[in-house]
Amino acid sequence: NREEQNEVAENAIKCGAATAITSGSFSSENNNSTIPIFVTADNSDTVDYVLNKFSNSTRLNVTSGGTKKIHLAFSQFNTPEGFYPAFVDLWLLGMAKCLVHGIGGYGSLGGALGGGECIFEHRKKDGTLKGILSKCNKIE
Repeated sequence: NREEQNEVAENAIKCGAATAITSGSFSSENNNSTIPIFVTADNSDTVDYVLNKFSNSTRLNVTSGGTKKIHLAFSQFNTPEGFYPAFVDLWLLGMAKCLVHGIGGYGSLGGALGGGECIFEHRKKDGTLKGILSKCNKIE
């Protein structure tokens, strides 16, 4: 349901922020700096939700690619150009200092493309709501 998806998405953003601080990938000289968070998902409603939810945050700068993604599993394949935004997102994920992903393979693929030095997951593999972690798990 939508409410559960939103809760999972919020957890992912919070996990990403905590990871950026604790991993040392984000260092701030002062407490006024914002943490950059790039968010992508196979569901545009989820991306819109977190962008709105964190729009007034003074500590997080949450952004997305801004283009609706075509999900390979649920779309009619028309032209390769329709999938360009997904490949751009994968490239951006690969360039991230740290990456937090859920149970799908999209985020973990992006992390693997980037060398996988700082990758965390914010949900357990069973995907249940109970699987939301209070702490991120480092992927070794």
